[in-house]
Amino acid sequence: METLLFTHEEIIARTDEDTVVLTTHRVRYAPSKSRITSFMLDTIVGIQLRYTSKMIFAWLSIAFLLTTVGGVLEGYRPAVVASAGMMILFLLLYIGSRKLTLKIVTAGLSMDIQLGSMRNEDILSFINHVEVARASLLLECQPLSSGKSLVDVVR
Repeated sequence: METLLFTHEEIIARTDEDTVVLTTHRVRYAPSKSRITSFMLDTIVGIQLRYTSKMIFAWLSIAFLLTTVGGVLEGYRPAVVASAGMMILFLLLYIGSRKLTLKIVTAGLSMDIQLGSMRNEDILSFINHVEVARASLLLECQPLSSGKSLVDVVR
């Protein structure tokens, strides 16, 4: 998907499929043509790398664990076998549903980016690029009480 750029805006990093584009001003996530999320870098308050999963499978696995224990205590073998099988099935579904997700948070919204098979080095590089771009943007825009910007003071 084509990303229209602002004046003086440059692309810093992008995924192979252009689903995630980082520029000097924003992060844009477009997993499909009908779904686009874009944040300006100066609104980002945090980045989190985490695993997400479908918790319903974990809760169902726990429920069947309790059913299995109940069947063992009551001595009802058919219930134990069926419950244990269902418990294992839902546990495997839970493990299979785990996805590595990069969450970018602003004051009011968040963006969850499914990372799929990205390498750890590429993920860390993207996070570093976002943080450096955000810091650069904030340093350029932050006025000091003397009227100078932080960039002028650092030079």
